[in-house]
Amino acid sequence: MAYWLDLIGSYIIAGTIILMIGRLNIYILNSSNEYLQSNMEQLKLSTSADIIDYDFYKIGYRITDDKITLADSDKIKFYTDIDNDGTGDSLYYYTGDISELSSTVNPKDKLLYRILNNETALSANAVTDFKLTYFDSLNAQISYSSLTNQSSRNDIRTIQIYLKVESAEPIDTVYQAVEWQKKITPKNL
Repeated sequence: MAYWLDLIGSYIIAGTIILMIGRLNIYILNSSNEYLQSNMEQLKLSTSADIIDYDFYKIGYRITDDKITLADSDKIKFYTDIDNDGTGDSLYYYTGDISELSSTVNPKDKLLYRILNNETALSANAVTDFKLTYFDSLNAQISYSSLTNQSSRNDIRTIQIYLKVESAEPIDTVYQAVEWQKKITPKNL
Protein backbone atom coordinates (compact mmCIF):
# COMPACT_ATOMS: atom_id res chain seq x y z
CA MET A 1 0.00 0.00 0.00
CA ALA A 2 2.83 2.39 0.83
CA TYR A 3 4.26 1.69 -2.61
CA TRP A 4 1.07 2.98 -4.27
CA LEU A 5 0.99 6.10 -2.09
CA ASP A 6 4.61 6.85 -3.01
CA LEU A 7 3.82 6.36 -6.70
CA ILE A 8 0.71 8.63 -6.59
CA GLY A 9 2.61 11.25 -4.58
CA SER A 10 5.46 11.30 -7.11
CA TYR A 11 2.95 11.74 -9.97
CA ILE A 12 1.34 14.66 -8.16
CA ILE A 13 4.70 16.29 -7.48
CA ALA A 14 5.88 15.70 -11.08
CA GLY A 15 2.62 17.13 -12.46
CA THR A 16 2.95 20.20 -10.27
CA ILE A 17 6.53 20.75 -11.43
CA ILE A 18 5.54 20.35 -15.08
CA LEU A 19 2.71 22.89 -14.63
CA MET A 20 5.11 25.32 -12.95
CA ILE A 21 7.60 24.95 -15.81
CA GLY A 22 4.80 25.46 -18.34
CA ARG A 23 3.61 28.64 -16.61
CA LEU A 24 7.21 29.89 -16.42
CA ASN A 25 7.63 29.31 -20.16
CA ILE A 26 4.42 31.23 -20.90
CA TYR A 27 5.55 34.09 -18.65
CA ILE A 28 8.95 34.24 -20.37
CA LEU A 29 7.30 34.17 -23.81
CA ASN A 30 4.94 37.03 -22.89
CA SER A 31 7.79 39.04 -21.41
CA SER A 32 9.92 38.61 -24.52
CA ASN A 33 6.96 39.61 -26.74
CA GLU A 34 6.39 42.73 -24.64
CA TYR A 35 10.09 43.58 -24.81
CA LEU A 36 10.19 43.07 -28.59
CA GLN A 37 7.04 45.16 -29.16
CA SER A 38 8.35 47.91 -26.88
CA ASN A 39 11.65 48.03 -28.77
CA MET A 40 9.86 48.18 -32.12
CA GLU A 41 7.66 51.05 -30.91
CA GLN A 42 10.71 52.87 -29.54
CA LEU A 43 12.41 52.55 -32.92
CA LYS A 44 9.33 53.93 -34.72
CA LEU A 45 9.04 56.78 -32.24
CA SER A 46 12.75 57.55 -32.44
CA THR A 47 12.57 57.88 -36.23
CA SER A 48 9.57 60.21 -36.08
CA ALA A 49 11.08 62.22 -33.23
CA ASP A 50 14.34 62.75 -35.13
CA ILE A 51 12.49 64.08 -38.19
CA ILE A 52 10.23 66.33 -36.10
CA ASP A 53 13.16 67.56 -34.03
CA TYR A 54 15.13 68.52 -37.16
CA ASP A 55 12.19 70.22 -38.87
CA PHE A 56 10.93 72.16 -35.85
CA TYR A 57 14.34 73.57 -34.95
CA LYS A 58 14.51 75.03 -38.45
CA ILE A 59 11.18 76.90 -38.23
CA GLY A 60 11.68 80.33 -39.77
CA TYR A 61 15.17 79.66 -41.11
CA ARG A 62 15.84 82.24 -43.87
CA ILE A 63 12.19 83.37 -43.84
CA THR A 64 11.36 87.07 -43.56
CA ASP A 65 7.55 86.82 -43.79
CA ASP A 66 5.21 85.00 -41.43
CA LYS A 67 6.96 81.90 -40.16
CA ILE A 68 4.03 79.95 -38.69
CA THR A 69 0.79 80.23 -40.64
CA LEU A 70 -1.29 77.55 -38.88
CA ALA A 71 -1.05 76.47 -35.26
CA ASP A 72 -3.47 74.13 -33.52
CA SER A 73 -3.34 71.31 -31.00
CA ASP A 74 -2.59 68.61 -33.58
CA LYS A 75 -1.49 70.51 -36.69
CA ILE A 76 1.03 73.12 -37.65
CA LYS A 77 2.14 74.74 -40.89
CA PHE A 78 5.35 76.72 -41.00
CA TYR A 79 7.97 78.03 -43.40
CA THR A 80 11.67 77.32 -43.46
CA ASP A 81 14.50 76.73 -45.90
CA ILE A 82 14.64 73.03 -45.10
CA ASP A 83 17.04 72.07 -47.88
CA ASN A 84 19.24 75.19 -47.50
CA ASP A 85 18.86 76.22 -51.15
CA GLY A 86 17.81 79.85 -50.54
CA THR A 87 14.14 79.15 -51.32
CA GLY A 88 11.50 79.04 -48.58
CA ASP A 89 9.73 75.72 -48.08
CA SER A 90 6.44 75.04 -46.34
CA LEU A 91 6.04 72.15 -43.93
CA TYR A 92 2.65 70.97 -42.72
CA TYR A 93 2.25 68.41 -39.93
CA TYR A 94 -1.15 67.00 -39.03
CA THR A 95 -2.78 63.79 -37.84
CA GLY A 96 -5.15 61.82 -39.98
CA ASP A 97 -8.44 60.25 -39.02
CA ILE A 98 -8.70 57.08 -36.94
CA SER A 99 -10.72 55.43 -39.71
CA GLU A 100 -7.67 55.48 -42.02
CA LEU A 101 -6.08 52.68 -39.98
CA SER A 102 -9.07 50.40 -39.58
CA SER A 103 -6.82 47.46 -40.53
CA THR A 104 -5.04 47.56 -37.15
CA VAL A 105 -6.53 46.23 -33.95
CA ASN A 106 -5.59 49.32 -31.94
CA PRO A 107 -8.64 51.62 -32.02
CA LYS A 108 -6.58 54.78 -31.35
CA ASP A 109 -4.10 54.50 -34.23
CA LYS A 110 -3.92 57.37 -36.70
CA LEU A 111 -1.31 58.50 -39.19
CA LEU A 112 0.98 61.46 -38.63
CA TYR A 113 1.43 63.27 -41.94
CA ARG A 114 4.23 65.54 -43.11
CA ILE A 115 3.71 67.58 -46.27
CA LEU A 116 6.64 69.44 -47.81
CA ASN A 117 5.74 72.21 -50.29
CA ASN A 118 2.24 70.91 -51.07
CA GLU A 119 3.61 67.60 -52.35
CA THR A 120 1.98 64.29 -51.63
CA ALA A 121 1.50 63.72 -47.92
CA LEU A 122 4.03 61.37 -46.36
CA SER A 123 3.07 59.46 -43.28
CA ALA A 124 5.85 59.33 -40.72
CA ASN A 125 4.25 56.63 -38.58
CA ALA A 126 1.08 55.53 -36.91
CA VAL A 127 0.64 57.43 -33.64
CA THR A 128 -2.01 57.41 -30.97
CA ASP A 129 -1.41 60.97 -29.80
CA PHE A 130 0.26 64.04 -31.29
CA LYS A 131 -0.18 67.26 -29.35
CA LEU A 132 1.39 70.66 -29.81
CA THR A 133 1.47 73.36 -27.12
CA TYR A 134 2.68 76.87 -27.85
CA PHE A 135 4.47 79.36 -25.59
CA ASP A 136 5.40 83.03 -25.94
CA SER A 137 8.68 84.75 -25.04
CA LEU A 138 7.74 84.80 -21.32
CA ASN A 139 7.12 81.03 -21.46
CA ALA A 140 3.37 81.59 -20.97
CA GLN A 141 1.14 79.12 -22.77
CA ILE A 142 -0.78 80.58 -25.71
CA SER A 143 -4.39 79.40 -25.95
CA TYR A 144 -5.49 77.64 -29.13
CA SER A 145 -8.42 80.02 -29.57
CA SER A 146 -6.09 83.01 -29.83
CA LEU A 147 -3.93 81.31 -32.46
CA THR A 148 -6.54 81.92 -35.14
CA ASN A 149 -4.98 85.29 -36.02
CA GLN A 150 -1.49 85.83 -37.39
CA SER A 151 -0.37 88.33 -34.75
CA SER A 152 -0.80 85.66 -32.03
CA ARG A 153 1.04 83.09 -34.14
CA ASN A 154 3.89 85.58 -34.46
CA ASP A 155 4.19 85.56 -30.65
CA ILE A 156 5.11 81.85 -30.62
CA ARG A 157 8.67 81.31 -29.39
CA THR A 158 8.58 77.75 -28.03
CA ILE A 159 6.65 74.66 -29.09
CA GLN A 160 6.14 71.64 -26.88
CA ILE A 161 5.61 68.43 -28.79
CA TYR A 162 4.03 65.32 -27.28
CA LEU A 163 4.07 62.14 -29.30
CA LYS A 164 2.74 58.74 -28.25
CA VAL A 165 3.01 55.51 -30.19
CA GLU A 166 1.28 52.25 -29.25
CA SER A 167 1.64 48.80 -30.72
CA ALA A 168 -0.88 47.80 -33.37
CA GLU A 169 -1.61 44.51 -31.58
CA PRO A 170 -2.14 44.04 -27.84
CA ILE A 171 -0.16 41.63 -25.71
CA ASP A 172 -2.42 40.25 -22.98
CA THR A 173 -4.97 43.00 -23.78
CA VAL A 174 -2.32 45.73 -23.21
CA TYR A 175 -0.93 47.91 -26.01
CA GLN A 176 2.78 48.60 -25.61
CA ALA A 177 3.19 52.38 -25.50
CA VAL A 178 6.15 54.71 -25.91
CA GLU A 179 5.97 58.48 -25.36
CA TRP A 180 8.21 61.38 -26.36
CA GLN A 181 7.90 64.97 -25.23
CA LYS A 182 10.16 67.90 -25.96
CA LYS A 183 10.11 71.68 -25.86
CA ILE A 184 11.75 73.23 -28.89
CA THR A 185 12.73 76.89 -29.15
CA PRO A 186 13.72 77.55 -32.77
CA LYS A 187 16.41 80.20 -33.15
CA ASN A 188 14.55 82.01 -35.92
CA LEU A 189 11.28 82.73 -34.11
